[in-house]
Amino acid sequence: MSLNKKTWHYITLSTKFKIQMNWHLFNILIGLLVFAVLSSAFGGSSSFSTNEYGKADITYVSSDLAFIFVLIWAFVVGWTLARPAFREMDFSFVSNRFTSHMSSILYIGFASVIGGLIGFFSIFLGKALYFLFYSTDSVIIAQPYTIKEIFIGAIVTISLAFLLATVGYFVGELVNWNQAFIFILPALIIGNIVLDTKIEGTLGIGQLVMIFSMETEWWVLFLKVLGFSILIYTIVMLFTRRMEVRT
Repeated sequence: MSLNKKTWHYITLSTKFKIQMNWHLFNILIGLLVFAVLSSAFGGSSSFSTNEYGKADITYVSSDLAFIFVLIWAFVVGWTLARPAFREMDFSFVSNRFTSHMSSILYIGFASVIGGLIGFFSIFLGKALYFLFYSTDSVIIAQPYTIKEIFIGAIVTISLAFLLATVGYFVGELVNWNQAFIFILPALIIGNIVLDTKIEGTLGIGQLVMIFSMETEWWVLFLKVLGFSILIYTIVMLFTRRMEVRT
């Protein structure tokens, strides 16, 4: 279906509606990140060493928990957009499943950018809180960030958030098509994990995860996420092309 003026009008209206209706999801993310920031700032790991020249107290303020929360949140965002309730709400804005999917993709992109940036920069808040409460005249930042590292970190976080939201959307569409996938998908994941423990190397889902998690070049990761997402959304659109939404 071509993106003519009328079609684009439906898509933009539906996207704006989804942003307004799902603004509470960002409040949930902020709540999770506040917990992650406080945990990293005041509950992080530390070590102490001493020698003939003096003593050092090393504290690790990690962004791991915030990063995990962003990925889980992104998956939930994708799943939420695929719920039947949202399909019903789309009736007021879209003429068919194509425009519904396109507005969902735009919203997922918007949510991934906002959520990814909030999640990535929350680590700086955690470090700022630590320095505010514990800093002394002899504090040394062991690994300061450069502008390039900040840019790469933000792009990687946004890309992975978009990837998880895409997976969540795909899983949600599968469950909508057949409720049996609620049991089939966990069984496949558990079965794959069991096989990985018995066979050297990774198979199936594990191999797919490795394709993204082991990538060291940010631009290659971005292209992988883009290509994978295009494939997934194409499959979803073809899979649901007969499920027309009434105008």
